[in-house]
Amino acid sequence: MERVPTVNNCCWFFDVETGTKIIGYVQAIVYAIWFTLDVIGVIQIKKSDSSGQSQYWGATIFGIVLNVFMFLIACLLLMGVYKHKQLFVKTWLIVQSLILILMVIQLVLIILTFSIGGIISHLISICVLCYFMVVVLSYYRGMPTNTAAPTY
Repeated sequence: MERVPTVNNCCWFFDVETGTKIIGYVQAIVYAIWFTLDVIGVIQIKKSDSSGQSQYWGATIFGIVLNVFMFLIACLLLMGVYKHKQLFVKTWLIVQSLILILMVIQLVLIILTFSIGGIISHLISICVLCYFMVVVLSYYRGMPTNTAAPTY
């Protein structure tokens, strides 16, 4: 990971620790909102099940599970920052790296459909995620190493 640049601040105003906290809170809030919208979708599908909209069950349930997982990952990042746990921050970086790979694959599929709006919005999402990862990686690199033996 040495090829990835390091930044000293986030958004020109905040140090990387504060920026990492902001990223964790923003992600937690966004995934909580998406979870709420998915639950509302389940309720709507349940109400109008007789109209043939049950084909959306799988996607909605997958969305709920994914949003809960990503909310927990955002909380893990916050716990890692507040408790200075490198493993938690590293886990967030690994999960976001996998998400980034999936987003690039999805971008290729969107390009094949020639959806200009989808391409632009997806490129913006990828750029934002890359910036978030650079900020969190910069924080991770600057974290104090805990060399003390674990206590049980």
